[in-house]
Parts: sequence; structure tokens; C-alpha cells
Amino acid sequence: MRFRAEVPGSDGINPHDHSYYYHRGSEALHSMADIASGHGDALESDGMTVQHRYQVGKVNIPGVGPVGVGIPGTPAVIDPEWGRPPGSVTDDHVFDEQHHH
Repeated sequence: MRFRAEVPGSDGINPHDHSYYYHRGSEALHSMADIASGHGDALESDGMTVQHRYQVGKVNIPGVGPVGVGIPGTPAVIDPEWGRPPGSVTDDHVFDEQHHH
């Protein structure tokens, strides 16, 4: 299972984002709290699960069809989270009366 852990205000791949996992209200902190408190099963109902990364071995070129990538360092890894709109990453993930596990 993979959980949401993006940084509020991020707009792409940033290696420094790993410094913000403990940001108050962040997706990462909320998800880690669910897991550490023995409520990892709540990740899905809290909307914190995401699709796994995947690799592309071929690229579909219009008029040609699927072509093997054949570039050093490929197959490329695709992270579905990279396409999230910046406004969808918030820091309002808290435990309250509704989410009190």
C-alpha cells in the first residue's frame, strides 16, 4: 500500500520535500499517525491511499504505434502523484471529532 505524502505548496518533484514529512497537518504526518497508532487500515477511508509508481517500457507514437524506449536509464518510472494540481495538496489533515481513530 502506498500513501499520500506530498508537501503543501509543492509544484513538482523537489528532493527537499522530504524535509517536510512532519509538517503539521500534512498528508505524510496524517498517514504516519494512522500507521503508528495501529490504524493503517484507516488510510483508505481517510482518502490517503494512492496508486503505485509504474514503469513504461514502450511509448505509443501516433502513426507508428508502440516503440521500445531504448534510452539509457529507462524504463522511466511514472509517479501518478506528480500530476496532482498544486491546490489539491493541503495541510488540513487533522484528527478531530470526525477523524479521531
